Amino acid sequence: MESNEGEAPQPASPASTQQLPPNLSDLEPDAFAAVCSHLRHQEVAALAASCSALRHSVTCNDRLWAGLYSRQFPLPWQRMTQQAQAGGRSSGGGGGVAPGGWRDVFLRTHDTCQQLLSTDSACREWTTDATPVHLTAIHGSGPRRLTLAAQGSTVELRCAAPAAKSFQLYGHTARVSCAAVLRAGSGGAAMQRLGVVTGSHDQTVRLWVANADPESYEFQAQSLALLTPLRTLRGHQESVTSMQLVSGSTGVTIAATGGKDRVVRLWGLAPLVPSPVQKPQIATLRGHGAPVTCLATCNGSNSSWEWADGGPGSLDCSDGGGSLLLLSGSLDARVKSWDPWTAACTGTAKLAGPVTAMAPAAAASTLQLHTLLVAAGGAVHLLDVRSMRATSVAAPPASAELHCFAQHGWDVALGGSDGARVFDLRMLDGGAGGAGSSGGSSRGAPERLRLSHGRSRPVTSLHLDRLKVVTATERFSEAPMRVWCTRTGDCLAELGSCLPAAQSVGSGELPAPPGDGQVSNATAEGQPPAALAEQHREEEEEQPAEARQYQPQWEGVTSMACRGACLVSGNAGGTVCERDYSRGGPPDGARDEGVSGSSKFWAF
Repeated sequence: MESNEGEAPQPASPASTQQLPPNLSDLEPDAFAAVCSHLRHQEVAALAASCSALRHSVTCNDRLWAGLYSRQFPLPWQRMTQQAQAGGRSSGGGGGVAPGGWRDVFLRTHDTCQQLLSTDSACREWTTDATPVHLTAIHGSGPRRLTLAAQGSTVELRCAAPAAKSFQLYGHTARVSCAAVLRAGSGGAAMQRLGVVTGSHDQTVRLWVANADPESYEFQAQSLALLTPLRTLRGHQESVTSMQLVSGSTGVTIAATGGKDRVVRLWGLAPLVPSPVQKPQIATLRGHGAPVTCLATCNGSNSSWEWADGGPGSLDCSDGGGSLLLLSGSLDARVKSWDPWTAACTGTAKLAGPVTAMAPAAAASTLQLHTLLVAAGGAVHLLDVRSMRATSVAAPPASAELHCFAQHGWDVALGGSDGARVFDLRMLDGGAGGAGSSGGSSRGAPERLRLSHGRSRPVTSLHLDRLKVVTATERFSEAPMRVWCTRTGDCLAELGSCLPAAQSVGSGELPAPPGDGQVSNATAEGQPPAALAEQHREEEEEQPAEARQYQPQWEGVTSMACRGACLVSGNAGGTVCERDYSRGGPPDGARDEGVSGSSKFWAF
């Protein structure tokens, strides 16, 4: 072969000089960490769950986990870095963490935050008036979190800290019974319209709108602004008791409301969002023989659905309107299913007693497609919306009264007059939600945990997730809120209904605690009771009853909402308290404890 010595060398093709990796898993660890530097831990977990190769790349990449820790937990990261520098170690070596240990450190801190045990929690509280707080809700997460609280006829909406901006909604003339927040579309390049829908005992449904920054959701207004209704929807002849937002695949969102007038009404939400009709009232659904107490949505087919950003107040169905069902529960002991797009009744289920609450099954892939949990007749039932047949799964003793329930995965928690109980649906006789049972089963799920607030203190508010159970009582108590471990049932923390006073109460005479005789001093905020129980008993024996003083944080909890590491509570004194544990680190004594589920971090 002849050599072309006189010819200039030809430039190499781009394909030969830049050998791009065929997939993401072939990247070097540092390059892979740089690619993931803008992802949150939920997105990293989803990436690891996609395939085994990426799972290995995520699990073994120490720099990736260190970056996640520094972004999500800046204060603990700063302390660890300062301690490493003071000890003569390089901060680039991982802040004193052994090589390969950042994944366990991150997951341990994450679990501690989710269990409301982390240090450096961001807490704030506010009081609008002395009316008890009867409704609280959390919408969104992180910097886009919105906290909603209702006292009497007033609703207040606050954005996440550190911003102190809030809106107060004035216009209702009676108690607000239900409220929901939805994204109302863009109001321009520099703002986003946030809509609020409220129902009240004044027989009206009102629409409200506020402008917010599209990135941070921070309200573009003064620190405190008063809103008047954008629109008032009238039609109910008696009090509005419940509300449910329904979103279809076409982008249309409607509101369903139930009332004491025994009907369910469907409303268009114009001008907040596009409405399918010009008139505000779309349809009236009749058929119940008693007041409607609750509404819910559930999928009537095997197609997939997911929660909208607002949480359980709204639902998005990827299969369009044909498979999404609206369900209404009533004091006539019946649950009816409706097609919200045709206003047709598709089925009726008869239960053992009045229906007081309903909720779709959450975080359980086997149950959530077409299963609804219904509280009726003092028990919780699984209702298959395809056949409209119910199976009794959990019930308190006959001497106890059911106040609330919550479900996560295979666990169902019941709050009653004798405390809280957690049941395991995997051991349900006849299978969970079996279509062959009607009106209840001979044996429900076995009781797995029993959680008590003490003698004569009922559990009136409840939250359940993978790591914790949060219980609250409306009775005056030294610790009206408690956090329990879902796996073992151990009490992790005792919390007051509001923040402890910065200074001790003076020696003047104060009103006696209602309902309780002798109560000891309040426990430290967020501290486990095991280490303080003996000390409290000794203080009670040494301190005379007349010397014990009333503490505001002992007020009963009248409303509670929890989402992840954020807890919002309202008490009988009108104080709303918000605790955010998502940015803190684990206590010093918890650094050597095992990590819950670290081997399968992508599963949650």
